[in-house]
Amino acid sequence: MPLVISNVSNDIFLTLSGLRIRGWRSKGRILGGFWVSDSWVVTVPDTDYIDAGVNKNILSNLDNLATRYQTLRNFPEGIRNCYRLRPVRPGGKYLVRAAFYYGNYDGKNAIPVFDLHIGVTLWRTVDSLVGDDTFIEEIITVAPADSLFVCLVNTARGIPFISSLELRPLSESMYLLVNQSQSLVLIQRRRNYGASFQIRFPGDPYDRIWFNVSSGFQTLVANAKVQRNAGDEFEVPTSVLSTAVRTYNTSYYISSHITAVNARAGDRIYVVTHFAEIELLMPNESRKMDI
Repeated sequence: MPLVISNVSNDIFLTLSGLRIRGWRSKGRILGGFWVSDSWVVTVPDTDYIDAGVNKNILSNLDNLATRYQTLRNFPEGIRNCYRLRPVRPGGKYLVRAAFYYGNYDGKNAIPVFDLHIGVTLWRTVDSLVGDDTFIEEIITVAPADSLFVCLVNTARGIPFISSLELRPLSESMYLLVNQSQSLVLIQRRRNYGASFQIRFPGDPYDRIWFNVSSGFQTLVANAKVQRNAGDEFEVPTSVLSTAVRTYNTSYYISSHITAVNARAGDRIYVVTHFAEIELLMPNESRKMDI
């Protein structure tokens, strides 16, 4: 499975996926044994991060399927198999992203259900895989030591597998809700309204994925660079803030449906929205809305 490596503020970026580790050059150093540009990725073996599991190729042949989904690692032996992601800074904040694509790799047409843990803590039960759909799980967490463990746990409902695993360092001033005792799990895709394409690294230096949404709306694009507010704990990329949508008239509204998959009693759900005025308003004009 591949593992991607890069560097932000002296922290290592890791991305594991199937048979390879992809390396990004950082600060003039060679990572993963290859020189690469700031936006290109190459691959090397991932054997330094796990010593269990079997590499597999998928049998599906979807058009335009990303390389990270064309191989996977499954774990037919053992109840608990863990990736050790290192080095990380003890107490540092990290985004961990796991991706899955079954692709009928075993020829059984039987999608497994299994648990995903961050350390010893349940992150998510992976039970939403559907046919030829790709599936992503994200968590923002604090590293308790100089390694982070991501574990796949067999719950007797099929053999666990994973297509890609990514580790992204975050600034200490971001996501203030996250601490040693509390992580944040992404339950809905980040939506970049008004955009015509997906944004991630290098458009977002932390490689968060912003999915474009524009269908059914009137789209707006800023004519000048949008400045992010100082102290924004989410550090939203200006390219995300530079697009927006609006309804075609004021009698309509913009709605968003959120499904809390695997939610448990007592879980708190946070909805975060970002706004920037990207139209030039007259002195007597203002924009107001209810949420």
